[in-house]
Amino acid sequence: MAPKNCFLSAFFVIMSFLSSFCSCRSAREWYICIFYKTHLTTNLLFKSFIFILIHTGGACGFGNENDIAQPPFSSKIAAGNRALFKQGKGCGNCYAVLCSANVYRACSGSPVKITITDECPNACNNDPVHFDFSSTAFGYLAKPGQADVLRKLGRINVHYQRVPCNYANQKIAFKVDPGSNRYYFSAAIEYENGDGDVASVEIQPAGSRRWFPMQQVFGATYEYNIPKGTNGPFSIRLTQVESRRRVVAKQAIPADWEPGSRYISSVNF
Repeated sequence: MAPKNCFLSAFFVIMSFLSSFCSCRSAREWYICIFYKTHLTTNLLFKSFIFILIHTGGACGFGNENDIAQPPFSSKIAAGNRALFKQGKGCGNCYAVLCSANVYRACSGSPVKITITDECPNACNNDPVHFDFSSTAFGYLAKPGQADVLRKLGRINVHYQRVPCNYANQKIAFKVDPGSNRYYFSAAIEYENGDGDVASVEIQPAGSRRWFPMQQVFGATYEYNIPKGTNGPFSIRLTQVESRRRVVAKQAIPADWEPGSRYISSVNF
């Protein structure tokens, strides 16, 4: 993780035009594509652009537009390319992003914390690092009343930095997939503090001392094939990617769990 007091793009910046556009598409939410064109020398050199495009939010399994519009995400979200999405291991990572008021008058110059909740594939991977911001998140980069002015610029340079996630009093949640049943359990893990991600997920049925590994389906969604005669409540053990911190959500999934439900645990990192 980058040091908390050092934005990556604070290094010398080389301007380098991009000719390709992000191909992300959706029917509802507008996103802002942020491209980072990188060259490597003794100094790290970054180039970033923003484009207004359409994208969907769901490759992490965190839900639809209504879900991510609610706290704690509050639509302060972004989709990332391969470098950020990390085959789903980047789901939940938090970044601080800002644009300079010295370069763009509409920019507030204050950082906005966003969470990776989706993937932007295809042409987004033509760039080493590429964010897609929701229009809500993009608006927070601007001074009050200047969000539309900033959007109309089409593309801008930004600074970004990986930061710890902190969802205040929010506990880790498990959003059960609607396709789950008595023999198959699948859920997305949400709102992890700290790293914001998970390296491994394990499940412990009622009356058992053993932990069974859950398999990643996609994004932050993991599955477990429930053996016959196995019952809840289920406890979930999570291990984070970088810090390797571990937490146990005891009996987070009740015995009478329902597909499509979201269960809030009593713990967080």
